[in-house]
Amino acid sequence: MGSISHPEFAGLADQIAQLVSEIDIEEVINSKDEAARFKALRAAQKLVIRLKKPGDFASEATSQMPSQIACLCIAINLRIFHCLAERKESSLSVEELADILGIEEDFLRRLSFSQYLHLIEACKQAAGISTLTFTNATGRTMRVIVASSYVDETDVDTYKANPYTIGLARPELESTIKYWSVLFDPLRMHLVNTTRIISLRTNPSILSTSYNHHPNVLLTAPRFFAKEGYCAPQTTHTPCHVARNTNLDQFSWMREHPRPLEEFNTWMSAQELRLPAWTEWFPVRDHLLQSNDLNQDEILLVDVAGGIGQDLKAFQGRYPDAKGRLILQDMEKVVAQAVKDGLPDGIEAMAIDLFDPQPVQGARNYSINAVLHNWSDADAVAILKRIAAAMFSAGRSLLLINDVVLPDRDASIDQASIDMTMMFVFGQAKERTERQWRALLTEAGLSVKKFWSPPSPGKGVVEAVKG
Repeated sequence: MGSISHPEFAGLADQIAQLVSEIDIEEVINSKDEAARFKALRAAQKLVIRLKKPGDFASEATSQMPSQIACLCIAINLRIFHCLAERKESSLSVEELADILGIEEDFLRRLSFSQYLHLIEACKQAAGISTLTFTNATGRTMRVIVASSYVDETDVDTYKANPYTIGLARPELESTIKYWSVLFDPLRMHLVNTTRIISLRTNPSILSTSYNHHPNVLLTAPRFFAKEGYCAPQTTHTPCHVARNTNLDQFSWMREHPRPLEEFNTWMSAQELRLPAWTEWFPVRDHLLQSNDLNQDEILLVDVAGGIGQDLKAFQGRYPDAKGRLILQDMEKVVAQAVKDGLPDGIEAMAIDLFDPQPVQGARNYSINAVLHNWSDADAVAILKRIAAAMFSAGRSLLLINDVVLPDRDASIDQASIDMTMMFVFGQAKERTERQWRALLTEAGLSVKKFWSPPSPGKGVVEAVKG
């Protein structure tokens, strides 16, 4: 086979799906020809690796895997599945389960059980249940499980064991997980630090996430919740605070640590290593440049908390004929780094505080990328209200929110893991569903015009207007 061009990826996906459908899972589990099975498995692993971008490896190593292990340990500590095994009902709501366990409902909804489906199957066998239905948005609890193919999602918030679940139903694995989670912390830190040193020699952006969603922060979570109680932590006291031995929140801590702040900004500027920027797939000309009647003194786009200008640089490079001013806003130290690194002509830098009144009034468009998921609902509403107050009404100003829009079902591992990471690092922060985005924007005096889905499971765009 020759090289595969981009249009042929769809055909490749169809071929793989067809091949997967022809594999009998029971035959795999009962296979006596282990040499042939491992040969096929290794070939499949090589295919997966070949389809990854460099940023995918970084995300898996520094966010997904530690988050999954942390959630696994929390579930074991809570004895969630032992509780389920004692229940004889065929369905159990999140409210009922939270009441039995004596924990906060939202915490239970967000807990990503990841790799411990063997416990679910053990519970279901003990209770004589083949399908467990969890209501009231408990789909958040099961996202990582479904994304990992350890259990089937037969309908929204309805799950059924598959042969992988049954095959993993070994109680010995609980002790295995507990034992290796203790060793994982120092090994992880050594691996990340070593890999980071090597990677920085060739591409400084690939693993600069190691400080931000620090594996040590995520792996502190089980001990944190065992001590503090199983509820979403307050913004002032999170696993992040404990792991770093500080009273400062994430952004205050970064302001006092220049190197991690620079790494964060570099990482944010390199998101295209994994997924395409919104400027590549959102219909910019139809929605932001449809009239293009601005003069050079009017403001076309304000990028709120836009880091070191990565989005505006991409926008300017893709639409060089766009009229109007481009304004980059962020906190003072970030803006200083952007200016130091060099901003192209036509992009203005402005230091702001997200919770102060928006200084740029009446711009045609405002954007905010991967910011609101760092904040609680109350803080996110406060930020949005500042932007809304500056916008024209009657749809003359647009707000583009580039952030994850969680699906009701079939969330990716990345989406499910980052939601838990937000809680571990920021406390009340979260990824949001369409329903949650609508409620947030309504409270801020805005309304959703349209949800735009990205070409791959990453950040979408919420297009909003005032009123």
